Amino acid sequence: MGRHNKYSIGAALLSTLCAFAATTAAASDTTYNAGKIDNPVLLASADGYIALGGTQKGTADAHDEGYFQVDGTVGAQYLIVSGSCGGYNTNANIFFTNGSTLNLSLNGGAANPAMNWNPSNKATNTISFLVKNDGDTATVNFTASDATVAPVYSGDNYASKWVVGKGITVNAANNFSIAGNSANTRAAAEIDGNINVGNQFNNYDAIININAGARLSAKKLVANEKSRLNVAGTLALSNAGQDVGYSQRIIQVKDGGKLEFNATTFTTTYYMIFDKGSSVDGTLGKLILKRNGHIEVNPDAKIDFSKTLVTVEESAAHDKSISVNKGGELKIGVLGFSSNANMTTKITLWNNSTLVLGSLDSGDVNIGTLSDKYMLDITLSENASLLLLDYSAERDDAKLKYITVNGSSENLAWVKTTFEGADAWKLSTAVPEPAEWAAIFGAVALALAVYRRRK
Repeated sequence: MGRHNKYSIGAALLSTLCAFAATTAAASDTTYNAGKIDNPVLLASADGYIALGGTQKGTADAHDEGYFQVDGTVGAQYLIVSGSCGGYNTNANIFFTNGSTLNLSLNGGAANPAMNWNPSNKATNTISFLVKNDGDTATVNFTASDATVAPVYSGDNYASKWVVGKGITVNAANNFSIAGNSANTRAAAEIDGNINVGNQFNNYDAIININAGARLSAKKLVANEKSRLNVAGTLALSNAGQDVGYSQRIIQVKDGGKLEFNATTFTTTYYMIFDKGSSVDGTLGKLILKRNGHIEVNPDAKIDFSKTLVTVEESAAHDKSISVNKGGELKIGVLGFSSNANMTTKITLWNNSTLVLGSLDSGDVNIGTLSDKYMLDITLSENASLLLLDYSAERDDAKLKYITVNGSSENLAWVKTTFEGADAWKLSTAVPEPAEWAAIFGAVALALAVYRRRK
């Protein structure tokens, strides 16, 4: 049986798959024709692969549904969707009875996926892992040290999909990958259950939806191409410093979603986007925004990194390192700077948004402080605020000359205010009188006007 690399699906492989469909499977492999929803076909263990066949009567928009079932424990090297060559295949729905287990053992990474989709012309199949009844639980184990699920096909902008239903827990012993295709705009994986990765999770150019109530956890996260994680459930990471990709990678945390860090350091080149109703949790000590690494807070979202040192590296290459949209709020414990060359960190605060800094920088010579080498370029829109909580006139006033607000470094000052009932200092483009003095002068002016009228 030919195997395919996610980056190249050639004529030779297609020919191999056609030959496979036309010949009898080897004794160590097992192929099943699809059952019906009320009579699913039971899967049994195989020394080689398990192939899920189908009726092959589907169309591009409406596939026939094939149904299979796992009872007890079933094992195989890998799982594949079989079917016609050049036609539309049947979606494969695998029911798991309560407490059942599927073990897949192939060790081959992206070149030899542990779950594979037949790349016949315009195939857009879905493999769904579903519990038999609501409230049931089941387990899928990828036992190899390097396992991949590859719902990918590079021709005609079609892609297949993997669905992990509620009640399904997927365990990967070490490294685990989901391989997609940037030419496709549909998700390569829909996760409604749980995925636990023992070491490194790789997102190979895939759109992955972690839906409400679902959880994906791993020690490390690595990505390439145009990968995207849409998080309406929980994405939990516990690495100690992992560079994830280089460009066009996105983690978007949706309403109700949570990004959980149980790490000392997390290095990201991702765009990290937070919608209203999303949150950050955990014990992250240091967040490094590297190259295209970026924090974006969407309108009315409130995101708390107040216990985290956020440092920006090589930021001159991006348009902005931090942006807070209308009505949003972002808290950062310490803002630091780190680079081998001169750099300018760009921050954009839109109307009525707030950025709260515990400290402007750490003072650590290994991180860097504001100076001729490290500049801060801030865009402040109407009623936007940058607040500083840990203020020292001797320290922070001296650094105003390294800050530009709306293109100017003139007349900048830290003006005393309050935030959440405590003292804070607001970055202002002028030096206004305190509010108390403004009120007094207003009252005096009014009294003088009345006095003059009476005279």
